[in-house]
Amino acid sequence: MKKVLYSFLWLATVGGFLFLTSCGEDSEDPAPGGSITLSTADGAISGDTLLAAPGAEVKIAASLGATSTETISVVTNNSSVVSVPSTNTITSGDTITVTIGASASLGDEATLTFSADGINEQLIIEVGFNTVVDAALATPNLSILVAALQEAELVTTLQGGGPFTVFAPTDAAFTALLTQLGVTAEELLARDDLEDILLYHVVAAEAGAVLSGDLTDNQIIATRNGDFDLLASVDGSTVMINGATVVTPDITTGNGVVHIIDEVLLPQTVAEYEAVLLEAPLGDRTSKTFFNSKNGMTYTVQEVIDGNDISSADIDFGYYYGQTNEASIASPNDYPTNIQDLTSSGANWSALNATTFRTTNLTLDDFNAIGAADAARLVQEYEVVTEDPTGEINNLAAGELYSFRTVDNRYGIIRILEITPGDGANGEIEIEVKVTN
Repeated sequence: MKKVLYSFLWLATVGGFLFLTSCGEDSEDPAPGGSITLSTADGAISGDTLLAAPGAEVKIAASLGATSTETISVVTNNSSVVSVPSTNTITSGDTITVTIGASASLGDEATLTFSADGINEQLIIEVGFNTVVDAALATPNLSILVAALQEAELVTTLQGGGPFTVFAPTDAAFTALLTQLGVTAEELLARDDLEDILLYHVVAAEAGAVLSGDLTDNQIIATRNGDFDLLASVDGSTVMINGATVVTPDITTGNGVVHIIDEVLLPQTVAEYEAVLLEAPLGDRTSKTFFNSKNGMTYTVQEVIDGNDISSADIDFGYYYGQTNEASIASPNDYPTNIQDLTSSGANWSALNATTFRTTNLTLDDFNAIGAADAARLVQEYEVVTEDPTGEINNLAAGELYSFRTVDNRYGIIRILEITPGDGANGEIEIEVKVTN
């Protein structure tokens, strides 16, 4: 077994990493022809194996001892995975630069054989990444995540021993978030809670490296954020974390695993709005029929048309009392036009949000126990139900509970408190809402 003595320091830079290495020294140099000692600054050799990313150039030092000037030849058993220069000999103590195939797949291996004076030393190079940060750097559509990690000074942390599990949002996911929040990338990276947001994407230390196959449906996952949990939803080969889909699972590295997801996960608290009164609609558009779950306020059709501090994009659902359906709640997208026409032929709302509803198995005690930090529970109560979501719930009764999801991926529970039957000025429903924000 060869001796590989090295230490290395990782320094984060915008364009990549600067590696500093110093090889340790034995008490006395091995005699020429005794053994070949290998070392590298471009990663960590574990046993006889070195992880290296696709397309990387790796410098490997080979030595027969400090005083040796013998020639060492280097060959590969798989040039499509690892290629060596056409001039494949070096003088003892020098380095040779080998290239990992740009199209090599993660997990591919090639064996390098270093030979001198009848002595052979082998090094297995496995295509992979030393750290979760290396994996992010090597993935073009994770550039905004990398910039955020650098801004939050988390690069060094995630280059540590781990093991880490990271849910990594794509650049497209971050771009969608910028649009949703109405901020620039610079403003996002300047947020005081940027570190908290990023650590919400990293699984708690005690869980270690979690492969997608380790996750179970409706599993609550603790995060390194410390205050907020995630929820895994598993349906066959489809894995979702909160509302985000895992698009590329199980990128394994030397210190953990990366799963690429299509949405940015924001730590969410639970807001509670009690005794919200929604009146059944009047023909003159002046009853407070519609509900905004961001602020717990009710609005009339006319207030939304007028657009004073409210827009149709802010309305999540409305109430009506029908002859057949009786007490009913519907999303603007599914609101009956014969009750109140919100389309271009009627009120002409610019957005008709498609909020969806599901039943829930929650008890009243369960509902009352949901606190400000239990956002994952609200997600779970919506996702756990296998029935198809619907844009309208009918024949409501006091005491019933329903879960809902908004178009901007907020989750909530509606509790029906009291119903006064009938439409017009005297008909109303009283509800309590708990919703992520």
